[in-house]
Amino acid sequence: MGAPWSPRAALPSAVFSCSSLRRLFLGSVQCNWDLIPDHACFPELREIQICNAVMKSQDLSLVLAVCPALETVEILASRNKIPTVRMSSHTIRNTLLWKSVAKEVNVLDTPCLSRVVLWQDLLLPHSRYNSKVTISRATKMRIFGYLDTGINTLVINETTVKVNTNISFKTLIPSVKVLGLCVHFGVRKEALMSISFLRCFPEVETLHITSKTDKASEAEQFSFWGKVAPVECVTSHLKKLVFHGMPWCPGNLEFLKFIVEGAYLLEKVLIVLPKGTYTSMHSVITKLKLAPLTSASWASHICKMEVVQSSQGTLSYQRASDRSVDDPLDYSL
Repeated sequence: MGAPWSPRAALPSAVFSCSSLRRLFLGSVQCNWDLIPDHACFPELREIQICNAVMKSQDLSLVLAVCPALETVEILASRNKIPTVRMSSHTIRNTLLWKSVAKEVNVLDTPCLSRVVLWQDLLLPHSRYNSKVTISRATKMRIFGYLDTGINTLVINETTVKVNTNISFKTLIPSVKVLGLCVHFGVRKEALMSISFLRCFPEVETLHITSKTDKASEAEQFSFWGKVAPVECVTSHLKKLVFHGMPWCPGNLEFLKFIVEGAYLLEKVLIVLPKGTYTSMHSVITKLKLAPLTSASWASHICKMEVVQSSQGTLSYQRASDRSVDDPLDYSL
């Protein structure tokens, strides 16, 4: 159900009487979940989508309390910066925050959770605020992204992950196989933070990188990449790297070299460029200045590099929410 946006559009009380609902879609409403009647319960509800709405910190907790079988929660294009999104449920399997911003995202005690997809629109004014992402007891989480090294603070089991954090058993999430990071490799702190994030997910097999680039990256020094200690997921598990961005920028190129020179099991490197960037593979090597990458000492002898052009410059809701695909973070198609 939905309506044109109005600050006075409240959730109809009749909704709370529909106990047989299996899917609930709410759009352009004030989610007054704190007014839920005591008798309200949605025992059959499996999926809820809240779009273009104003949300408060307690809303999601109130929803989970009356939906004992809920499996999927999607928050799309929220009208406000949500103070806290708290996900704590023994039934939730899929969580999506698409073009929605929360000051805190807490994933706590979710033993069935498989997918956590976060996608922010950096063109929105409120999307530039810092956001803390906390994970604890999410032992089956397989897909996680996109973490932004510039605005996201990652907390795992009460330990805040920082540059050069001493990674221990408490800060490892080995269940994650598909990881997405958004990184400005031209900023030294963000580049180093990306390494700290990678160390927390030791068994990642597919890594998606969305690179943020501007002129400031040209002036940075990148010699530190040669001193970075091996990263377990890179050396022992990584099979596929998907890189969205301009690979010829110095910071991006050094990161790509770090990956291909250390990933022994790597099978494919996919570089995704905006449509119209090049006309032939020759121009890819020359115009895009990829010669240092092609001449690097690749650790894997079976890896192939492919450069493609895509008109998809952002992760669409359709892709992010499609539970039939193995990799919802891939927007290279």
